Amino acid sequence: MDHMTFDEFKGVLAEDLKESLYTRGYENVEIGFTHTNKANVEYEAMTIKPADGQIGINFNIETFYDDYEKGRDYSEIRHGIADLAARSLDNAPEVNTAVLTDYEQMKNKLSVEVISKKGNETFLENIPHKDLEDMAVYYRFVLDVHANGEMQSITVTNNMLENYGITADQLHEDAIANAPNYRPAVIKTMTDTLREMMGVDMFDMFAEGLKRDGKDIIFVASTEDKVNGAGILAYPEFLKDASEKLDGDFFVLPSSRHEVILIADDGMADYRNLQDMVEQVNASEVSPEDKLTDNVYHYDSKDGIFELAFHYEERQAAKEAAEKDGEDIGEKPSVLKELGEKVKNASIINEKGEKLKDPKSKAKGGEAL
Repeated sequence: MDHMTFDEFKGVLAEDLKESLYTRGYENVEIGFTHTNKANVEYEAMTIKPADGQIGINFNIETFYDDYEKGRDYSEIRHGIADLAARSLDNAPEVNTAVLTDYEQMKNKLSVEVISKKGNETFLENIPHKDLEDMAVYYRFVLDVHANGEMQSITVTNNMLENYGITADQLHEDAIANAPNYRPAVIKTMTDTLREMMGVDMFDMFAEGLKRDGKDIIFVASTEDKVNGAGILAYPEFLKDASEKLDGDFFVLPSSRHEVILIADDGMADYRNLQDMVEQVNASEVSPEDKLTDNVYHYDSKDGIFELAFHYEERQAAKEAAEKDGEDIGEKPSVLKELGEKVKNASIINEKGEKLKDPKSKAKGGEAL
């Protein structure tokens, strides 16, 4: 077979997959291609859906073409995709149109996720979301999560809100009420996490530095399924609960979109060093699709404020200066508290620390939850 262009590759693959899936029991499937914009990534997607079904599956066809360009045998790619597609279709949840279009039946599947605002501007234009410092909180209907970590879900879009006849405010309130119960947060010590991953003997070689004065100072937090688990940062009680485990203030390191690392702020850590570490790990170990941000965050347990670590340092410096001058500078509004309250009674703070207008005053197409 002569070398194929991308468009030729798509056309040949679509026809071959229909034949391969037919032999696997899928006699009539529809295969199409569309440009897809998801969190952290844009790509050409192949969509495969049974002709009589409601739920289809998407693949990033560009990654398979890259494999082909690098010399991987086309037949091997074809059969690999066919196996993956058949497995995904076999495990696809049965959700009928009546359920999908009924918000009252769907809202108990609501989950929350977070992504970086930077680099996701186009994606965020089409979905309801709320700012959390330099991150955005958005919403997803989780239909199923398999043991292998594959999640079958639907991102809530602005069009879906209109069809449901609900407001962005209502969606947010329902999501943060449902998500902590539907996909509970789990906070484990790094000691326990590494012991499970490495085994006791190997772990003992790396245990130094995880405790101080006999107390654990590093924790790992995610959802039970560990899929897009960084969304727990938006759970109304998560940071308060975490502060009890860490015995006070702590830094938040965005390990990935799937989990975050919590480090006790006991005066021994400099957020600049932590941020250097986050940037290095993101550059070398975390895939672009899984990256959250390069920044480090801080939770002030006394004032109940979640913010960028450098904002915390600036706020503390301003407070100390004001105290020297005998002034009362008051408290900075807490973005996290605002996430857990009705939007009409709260303010939103952007990444520059500026107060934004009431979300309800924004244009419908670009409103932030």
